[in-house]
Amino acid sequence: MTSTEAPSASNARRAVLGVPAIAFLVVSAASPLSVALGSAPLALLFGGPGAAVGFLVIGVVLALFAVAFLPMTRYVAAPGAFYSYIERGLGRASGNGAALMTLLAYASLAVCGFALFGVYGSTVLTGVAGVATPWWIPALVAVAIVVALGQLNIQVNARLLGVLLVIEMVVLAVISVSILVQGGAMGLSLDAFAPQNVFTPTIAIAILFAFASCLGIESTVVYRAEARDPDRTIKRSLFVVIAFIALFHTFFLWLLVQAAGPDVMTVFGADPAGAVLAIADRYAGPWASTVLVLLVLVSILASCLAFHNMLNRYAAKLAGDRLLPRAFATITKRGAPRVGGLTQGALAVVVIAVSLVLNLDPYLQTYILVSTPGVVGMLVTMTLTALAALVFFIRTSEVARRRILIAVSAVSTALFSGLVLIVVQQLDYLTGLGPVANTLLVLPPVIAFAAGALVTVARSRNTALAPAPVARASETIES
Repeated sequence: MTSTEAPSASNARRAVLGVPAIAFLVVSAASPLSVALGSAPLALLFGGPGAAVGFLVIGVVLALFAVAFLPMTRYVAAPGAFYSYIERGLGRASGNGAALMTLLAYASLAVCGFALFGVYGSTVLTGVAGVATPWWIPALVAVAIVVALGQLNIQVNARLLGVLLVIEMVVLAVISVSILVQGGAMGLSLDAFAPQNVFTPTIAIAILFAFASCLGIESTVVYRAEARDPDRTIKRSLFVVIAFIALFHTFFLWLLVQAAGPDVMTVFGADPAGAVLAIADRYAGPWASTVLVLLVLVSILASCLAFHNMLNRYAAKLAGDRLLPRAFATITKRGAPRVGGLTQGALAVVVIAVSLVLNLDPYLQTYILVSTPGVVGMLVTMTLTALAALVFFIRTSEVARRRILIAVSAVSTALFSGLVLIVVQQLDYLTGLGPVANTLLVLPPVIAFAAGALVTVARSRNTALAPAPVARASETIES
């Protein structure tokens, strides 16, 4: 298949997407089922029975964030991603730095999903074939599938992700009803929301995993160029996604606490990757765990594919802005960026190989360690976006409801700054690697931001120092 050069990712598709299509894409990236078997067990393991509150907290933070930055849209020349807002409020150097930092974050998050697929793929193959299958085999198969599907146009992928999302929601609904009907382990209770379970030192860890589960909401803005009636569609899509993710996962984590009983941390500590499967088997029947693990593989593929497509278009946009090589701006005849997809596949293979060499646990080590730069990068990006909105509204007097927007932007900036501090403080509790290794984990986003900012500053200086072009004798200079 041949490729043609595109000036930017915005030309990859016509404006045909509505609220349902965009919401399907974004929620598929957050993947309810992969959260249920990926982030949720870790949130309960570290955060305890009050972990469900973490999703409510993140829902409120993200809602305030949306109120803060969305009004800037009409003042942004090319509102395609968060870095456009950062550039508008804080300057081009900060915007380009944030662009590369977000690219790194997406790359990190896209790759770590393959480790999770390997864990559950190994479970299925071992159970069906009766032969122990190492996790890296299904992980590499997933990489090949995602890269191949990524070469299709976005409309095909949107329909595919929508169907997968409906199927996984049906399965989670069956398990949820089974737990409710049977009354959990010791009867249904709201003790998970009691102050003694919520206001604990470890609740910060649950909030971090909740935030990680919500990553991908930027794709609502990334798809702006492909949306019908962008102002209305993007606004509605973003609030629908935030409300769904926060409320659904709060409810499901509460149900897991009811199913596990008072010793929820012990249950999920004994087998983090298999605890939800055991709960499904106990409450919904012996068939449930088999169906669930098969569907979670599809769910993880949907999530990886959504991030893959998002990252492809993000890279193409940055190539159009000369922050990446122009090769990343080429697309196939079906409208999919080619070079970005192949680069992602190569990166995933490298991560899997390094995990094998270091003998890392794919769930408790690779999954957490690879996603950490992504979580940190997106936290900082959203902090800068909220700060950019604050600076913009302070400087722009003609904005409607200016005082309210200034206040909301200030609160949003403070909340995200606090989350960044929590990440830094709790990293050792999550990784157990010590301060030096944890510092290395958070350095990649910092380096990416600095690179983007420095390149911008250098270009500005070179432009200022460059001599004015001399007109040729045959040229006419117009006054």
